[in-house]
Amino acid sequence: MPGTMSDALLILHFLGLMLAAGGVMGALVTITTSRTAARGKGGGGKGPGVLYARLTMTGLVFLLPSGIALFMTGSGAAGLGAMFWMKLVFAAMFGFAVVSMEMVHAGRNKQANVMLVRLVPLATISLVAAVVFSVLAYH
Repeated sequence: MPGTMSDALLILHFLGLMLAAGGVMGALVTITTSRTAARGKGGGGKGPGVLYARLTMTGLVFLLPSGIALFMTGSGAAGLGAMFWMKLVFAAMFGFAVVSMEMVHAGRNKQANVMLVRLVPLATISLVAAVVFSVLAYH
């Protein structure tokens, strides 16, 4: 049963991916619908709540250690191609955006909604790109 540990890590990695994707997609939908509602009412839109940021951060907490462990138990850097390294770049961008979203929520700055409106699309695009390059790397 040598694949059992690898399978467990892969399951944790996918759970983290689902949590992260749910958080950024939920925040993106909230931003989009709040802008539309704000135009109709003439008021300022409300940014995504802290729930989405925490959900995304929880996903990142699952993704990061399981991804490192999968890398260490795999063939190492020698067996990985350019697509894996592209995935790693987008995963780093995703991590930056998620940590920044968490810091914006922790600071409770008056400019928080403006920052979140910029960070959420970055997190969404980088997560989708990381998933695309993951498929291309392991296919």
